[in-house]
Amino acid sequence: MPASARDELRACLFQELVLRGVDIDTFPALRSWPLVRPGRHPLAGLPVHRRDFEANADFPSRSIRGSASGVPSRIPDEGRMSPPTPRTTERSALRDIATTDVYESIVAVQVGEWGDCGAWVFMLDETIAPERVPAVLPALPMACVDGLGPADRFEIAIRPVDEIWRLLFATASMGGMGTSGVQGAYGRLWAWRSMAGLSGAPEGASADEVERHARQSTWFHFEADTDWFHNEFGSDYGIAALSSDRRRIAVLAAMDTDYRHSRISFLTRTVPETGLRRGPARACPAYKSAVLPRPLRALWFPSHVSPPLPQCGDSQESGEGSELSDTRCRGAAPHATALAR
Repeated sequence: MPASARDELRACLFQELVLRGVDIDTFPALRSWPLVRPGRHPLAGLPVHRRDFEANADFPSRSIRGSASGVPSRIPDEGRMSPPTPRTTERSALRDIATTDVYESIVAVQVGEWGDCGAWVFMLDETIAPERVPAVLPALPMACVDGLGPADRFEIAIRPVDEIWRLLFATASMGGMGTSGVQGAYGRLWAWRSMAGLSGAPEGASADEVERHARQSTWFHFEADTDWFHNEFGSDYGIAALSSDRRRIAVLAAMDTDYRHSRISFLTRTVPETGLRRGPARACPAYKSAVLPRPLRALWFPSHVSPPLPQCGDSQESGEGSELSDTRCRGAAPHATALAR
């Protein structure tokens, strides 16, 4: 086995054991790995011991008959809030200030290949109490709540940070409809990156800094009956984070759909400052490599593969209801980036 492949296996095994609460200190050979690989591997920036809010991570559960557990994205009864109804349909004048880097950080969990996702960041004109968030969120200029009527369903609950991390981790690690995600080790990485972007941790923040920002934020989980959310499998969700100074709201919205039957129905989104369109990026690996930003496409391909630049033939369909298949498609993406750049 090539040295790079052995190093990758060691890194992933280390993180999988951490996630399961194994006392890493009892495995000296594994415990020394982050110390001898500082900054040289994207997983090396993660905490070497499981944080308490990571303790309830969900892992795939598959039966002999082929069924599998899904992402636990439904709003629980605990913490539910009552949004005012009928709500106003007037949109807030606030503007989305998410830079490209912040956007890509927040939507990092999209490596799990969900149907679509979006991220927005707003600086408020005044401080607001958490109790006001259910009234403020539906009025923000976000595609995920466009068209929400005065009496349409909008459910929201205030949630502890461990439940938010659990949802982010499941999104990345287990993936969406028809996919298997990026598994535990890299699922942990992208969950931390999303949490960093949502909580407003500065660029290059350490894991301790990210955790501090996350714990000081107030977290919300919401659902809505809008065109953006397909609500096909009960897996669509929105996450909002109110900063500790109560002046910043960051939002992640994610939806999933059976892309095998609605292949090109995904909504596209333009990333601020770049004009980069988001949408159906599953058909062809070269498409993913050429279109998705580096942090999101870094895990489509093994890190030890170094083929030439992406080249892609025509995508073809073979019969009603079949998946899009790529022909003559090859390419690679750069190695995954660290927890914070």
